[in-house]
Amino acid sequence: MSGAGPLNILFIQEARRFPVGRPFRDAVVRLNPLKLDDTLSLAAEVMWRLEVPALPVVDEKGLYAGCLSIFSLLRRRAPSS
Repeated sequence: MSGAGPLNILFIQEARRFPVGRPFRDAVVRLNPLKLDDTLSLAAEVMWRLEVPALPVVDEKGLYAGCLSIFSLLRRRAPSS
Protein backbone atom coordinates (compact mmCIF):
# COMPACT_ATOMS: atom_id res chain seq x y z
CA MET A 1 0.00 0.00 0.00
CA SER A 2 2.24 2.75 -1.20
CA GLY A 3 2.23 5.28 -3.96
CA ALA A 4 0.32 8.46 -3.21
CA GLY A 5 0.49 9.95 0.24
CA PRO A 6 -2.12 9.29 2.88
CA LEU A 7 -5.68 10.35 2.19
CA ASN A 8 -8.17 11.64 4.72
CA ILE A 9 -11.42 9.69 4.48
CA LEU A 10 -14.59 10.71 6.33
CA PHE A 11 -16.65 7.85 7.75
CA ILE A 12 -19.67 8.59 9.92
CA GLN A 13 -20.30 5.34 11.78
CA GLU A 14 -22.82 6.24 14.46
CA ALA A 15 -24.76 9.47 14.73
CA ARG A 16 -24.65 9.41 18.54
CA ARG A 17 -20.85 9.22 18.49
CA PHE A 18 -20.65 12.28 16.23
CA PRO A 19 -23.45 14.64 17.27
CA VAL A 20 -24.34 17.75 15.29
CA GLY A 21 -21.86 20.53 15.91
CA ARG A 22 -18.90 18.23 16.54
CA PRO A 23 -15.89 18.76 14.23
CA PHE A 24 -15.40 16.33 11.34
CA ARG A 25 -11.78 15.74 12.38
CA ASP A 26 -13.11 13.30 15.01
CA ALA A 27 -14.54 11.10 12.25
CA VAL A 28 -11.65 11.17 9.76
CA VAL A 29 -9.58 8.04 9.13
CA ARG A 30 -6.12 8.69 7.66
CA LEU A 31 -4.93 5.87 5.40
CA ASN A 32 -2.71 5.08 2.46
CA PRO A 33 -4.67 4.18 -0.68
CA LEU A 34 -4.49 0.74 -2.23
CA LYS A 35 -2.70 0.28 -5.55
CA LEU A 36 -4.34 -1.42 -8.53
CA ASP A 37 -1.98 -4.39 -8.07
CA ASP A 38 -2.81 -4.96 -4.37
CA THR A 39 -4.72 -8.11 -3.47
CA LEU A 40 -8.29 -8.45 -2.28
CA SER A 41 -6.92 -10.14 0.84
CA LEU A 42 -4.90 -7.03 1.65
CA ALA A 43 -7.96 -4.85 1.09
CA ALA A 44 -10.05 -7.04 3.42
CA GLU A 45 -7.36 -6.94 6.10
CA VAL A 46 -7.08 -3.13 5.93
CA MET A 47 -10.88 -2.70 6.03
CA TRP A 48 -11.06 -5.00 9.05
CA ARG A 49 -8.15 -3.36 10.90
CA LEU A 50 -9.31 0.22 10.29
CA GLU A 51 -13.04 -0.61 10.52
CA VAL A 52 -13.84 1.19 7.26
CA PRO A 53 -16.33 0.09 4.57
CA ALA A 54 -14.36 1.39 1.58
CA LEU A 55 -10.82 2.15 0.46
CA PRO A 56 -9.50 4.50 -2.21
CA VAL A 57 -7.41 2.97 -5.01
CA VAL A 58 -4.69 4.76 -7.00
CA ASP A 59 -2.99 3.91 -10.28
CA GLU A 60 0.76 3.59 -10.92
CA LYS A 61 1.06 7.40 -11.12
CA GLY A 62 -0.62 7.84 -7.74
CA LEU A 63 -3.79 9.25 -9.30
CA TYR A 64 -7.19 8.27 -7.93
CA ALA A 65 -8.48 5.25 -9.85
CA GLY A 66 -11.60 4.45 -7.86
CA CYS A 67 -12.95 3.05 -4.64
CA LEU A 68 -13.15 -0.55 -3.41
CA SER A 69 -16.12 -1.13 -1.11
CA ILE A 70 -16.85 -3.98 1.24
CA PHE A 71 -19.73 -4.91 -1.06
CA SER A 72 -17.40 -5.24 -4.07
CA LEU A 73 -15.13 -7.41 -1.98
CA LEU A 74 -17.99 -9.62 -0.79
CA ARG A 75 -19.30 -10.09 -4.34
CA ARG A 76 -15.86 -11.35 -5.41
CA ARG A 77 -15.55 -13.70 -2.42
CA ALA A 78 -19.09 -15.07 -2.25
CA PRO A 79 -19.94 -18.24 -4.17
CA SER A 80 -22.24 -17.78 -7.14
CA SER A 81 -25.90 -18.39 -6.41
